[in-house]
Order: sequence, then structure tokens, then C-alpha cells
Amino acid sequence: VDASTKTDSVLVAGQLIGVETGTAGPTIDRFDLRSGTAMKPGSVVLDYHFAKARHLPPSGAITLSGGVKVSYTGQALTPDHLIVTTGRGSVFAGNLYAVVYSTLGTAQTISNHPDQVNEAVLKIDPQADRATTIAAIAAAVRPRLGGAGLSVIPFTEEAEYRLLYEDIRSDQRFYNIFAGLIFLGALIGAFNLSRRMIDAERREIGIEMAMGVPVRRLILRPLVAGLEIAVIGTGAGIGVG
Repeated sequence: VDASTKTDSVLVAGQLIGVETGTAGPTIDRFDLRSGTAMKPGSVVLDYHFAKARHLPPSGAITLSGGVKVSYTGQALTPDHLIVTTGRGSVFAGNLYAVVYSTLGTAQTISNHPDQVNEAVLKIDPQADRATTIAAIAAAVRPRLGGAGLSVIPFTEEAEYRLLYEDIRSDQRFYNIFAGLIFLGALIGAFNLSRRMIDAERREIGIEMAMGVPVRRLILRPLVAGLEIAVIGTGAGIGVG
């Protein structure tokens, strides 16, 4: 993809994705249009990560492999490339990898592959058995490929999906450890404060015991102090959180 401007040379590897569109846009892998307008037959839409990293205008023109010049009408995000990965395994590669979206017919015309696709995204009924459905798809498609390879990849094994959800789990683990350390520190701090407070009042406590003050009244003050620490600390923690 050549998106060079008068002031900057932009030439990167890319991917051309053709989508079947309904009246509201793509029926699978929906677009979140961030700038410009929706795609039209004969035009394309750029991935938002690439356009933002390269400071491209909302609409303009780019050149694809073979010297094919096309106009792009907008910039969009899609679930499939929420995190941009390349065929070589690079992640967060939005500035080095240009994903270009168009209607399916436009993509086939641009790439000179009429009535052909090399990747299809299928939506399976939630009630269907996934393993059985995948096996049926492979059995139906493989005889028509003329010896070409076929791989069926569930969306849970896509790199973007795994990155997102593994990141969630690792972040939650870190937050749990961090929160536990803070809580432990607060517990030790509150215990030391209570102990120091009682040590500072040891003389007064001894006099009160000698005067026959009931023990339940003597322990009231440190208990109230501990309750104040708990209430104020909880309120402050909720506010910060």
C-alpha cells in the first residue's frame, strides 16, 4: 500500500479485505467509522490505526500492488483488527501494516480475482455444535479447492481475540496481587497504630483498672478508633477506586 503524500513517503505491506454489505454496512465484522464516509462501490476504507499513525486525511487516494490507484472515503475500526497483527506475528503493527476494506466485488476487481476469495468469515448459529459444523464446512469446501490447502480457525483462536482476553486475565491477576499487597500494608499499619495508641495510654488504663472501671469500658476507646479507621479507609478506598 502506497499512501505517500507530498511531505511523507508511506509504503507498507497490507491486506485487502472484501466484505459483503447490507443496508446498514457489513453484516459480519461490522465497521465503526471514525472519520470520513462509508465505503462505496469502487472505493475503499482504511484501517483507523494505520491512518492515524500516518496522519492521513479522512479521505484521499492510495496505490495498491500493481499500480492500482483507488480512492478511500473514510477510516474505520473493525473487531477483526481491533489489534493489528501481521502475517509474521507482529502485534500493534498499525503503523507498519495497512488493512484496506472494500466491497467484495471491488476487492475481487482490484486484485484481479473475479468470483474468488481466499478467506471467508462465517457466522455459526449459537445453538449449533461448533466442532460438527466446522467439520461439515471443511468437508463441503475441500473437494472444490482443486488441491489447495484449507484451514478452519475458530474466532477464539484468532490472534486478536487471544491477545485481548489473555491481556484481561493477566491484568486482573496483577490487580489482585497489587490490591492484596495494599490491603496487607493497610492492615499492618492499622494494627501498629492501635498498638501504639494502647501503649501510649497504658498508664491511664492501669489507673482506671485500679479504680474498678469495667474492662468492657476500657476496650471501648480502641475499638471505636479501629471502627473509625475502617470506615474512613473504606470510604477513601471507594472514592479512589
